[in-house]
Amino acid sequence: MAKMNHIKAVVAGMAALFCQTGLYAQFAPFAYTYGGSGNDMGYDLVETADSGYVCAGQSGSYTFGSSDAYLFKTDINGQLVWRRNYGGFHTDGARAVTRGHGGGFLLAGYTNSFGNGGYDYYVIRTDETGDTLWTRTYGGADWDFAYSVCATADGNYLVAGETFSQGQGGSDIWVLKINDNGDTLHTYLWGAAGNQTCRKVREYAPGRAVVAGNGAFPFSDGQDAVLLGIDHVAQNYLFQTVVPYVGDQEITAVDRSVTGGFATFGIHTETGHSKDLFIQYYQADGTLLQNIEIPSANEAFDVEIHAGINYGNQGYYVAGSSRTVGGGDYEALFFQLHPDPYVILGRVITAPRYNGLWSILRAVDKGIVMGGISEGFGPGPSGALVWKLDSLCTAGPYPVPLLGVEALETLPGFSVYPNPFTESFLLSVPESVQLSEICIRDMGGRIIYRQRVQGTGQVTVSPGMVAQGIYTAECVLASGKRYYTKLVKAP
Repeated sequence: MAKMNHIKAVVAGMAALFCQTGLYAQFAPFAYTYGGSGNDMGYDLVETADSGYVCAGQSGSYTFGSSDAYLFKTDINGQLVWRRNYGGFHTDGARAVTRGHGGGFLLAGYTNSFGNGGYDYYVIRTDETGDTLWTRTYGGADWDFAYSVCATADGNYLVAGETFSQGQGGSDIWVLKINDNGDTLHTYLWGAAGNQTCRKVREYAPGRAVVAGNGAFPFSDGQDAVLLGIDHVAQNYLFQTVVPYVGDQEITAVDRSVTGGFATFGIHTETGHSKDLFIQYYQADGTLLQNIEIPSANEAFDVEIHAGINYGNQGYYVAGSSRTVGGGDYEALFFQLHPDPYVILGRVITAPRYNGLWSILRAVDKGIVMGGISEGFGPGPSGALVWKLDSLCTAGPYPVPLLGVEALETLPGFSVYPNPFTESFLLSVPESVQLSEICIRDMGGRIIYRQRVQGTGQVTVSPGMVAQGIYTAECVLASGKRYYTKLVKAP
């Protein structure tokens, strides 16, 4: 097994080995948290056409139930542009996002508020501003969770995760191919006795996708790695590879390898040992080439890897978290790896409680952008985290809360009366701000009423024929800052 130095030593040194060029270092790296007074989490992100970033996750701050699916956009420097919540009265969340065909975004996750029972796949199609175009649920009477989504070259999407509602027992890997209206075109159900799950689906060539995950199988002593290749046009499997290995393997990410096959990333756990970074190399036909394990020196750290990508056929970026074995605090962790693979460079964000990264991308400007969760920074118990390194992997300052979008109640002088309302309500605007617009959104994020406003004082809002229920009032200031409050329409 390849050995690495103590994680702290890796983070502190060897940065010079990655200093290739300053050509693309044209922006300041940043680290911000986003959220409110509750638990907010970021799981996946994409770069937008205007060089901003959209992050998907789960929010307990701006919700009508336990949690909502959460989507927010930042500009290239991490400044918040807008945020949206989607969900019902129970637990809902988004775990993945991709850019939509023709613009906008497609989110995939889970819902306990809608669907056929238990949890269902929850898919939301939005426009460029996060407003809902449609929502769909997919699943049966038991629990079904979507963890990954990708757009395909033929104008459709693949949504992947696990289903307890059908299959061979326990959970099975379930991949849906849907069109841009959410209609199901084809499904793939793969599994055996025990629990199998998919954590990542990626189209690597037109019509061809790779599915990465893990599962427990009969006669296996733990979790084994699973790699599936599918031709989603011909609707068949290209390969089905299961890799038995001592202990537990949890595969969380996959990308093309630097040699044209595949590289998977995750963690390996063996009784009596710490959690280690685990990489597998496969040929293009799914044949396993090599298992690589990178443990911490002296079993000092548990490492959890949630994301990994190939950067320009030179090596790999991986992101996740680490903690001292037996400790309670996790630090957000970034590694650059050479294909050997040895750690060339590391970066961490250290703070109390949990801090971890769940997604990573290389931006057009050559920066490295990661999304995750931070309990050590932010306005609430946890905040969605976006961390951007420059092209030299230089990190900015530790995360700071970015309160560009807040709850209405946090701004003194703002109030809504009566709430619940019947036909109209009064919005009190303090003299210190200039209001430009008020929007009322339903629980799916759609704007059902919009009113332009100028000035301060009391503003009468009469939404008209709005049905009884719960809504969100979005108050947009002339400065562009937005404030939100829950609004209830009485019978």
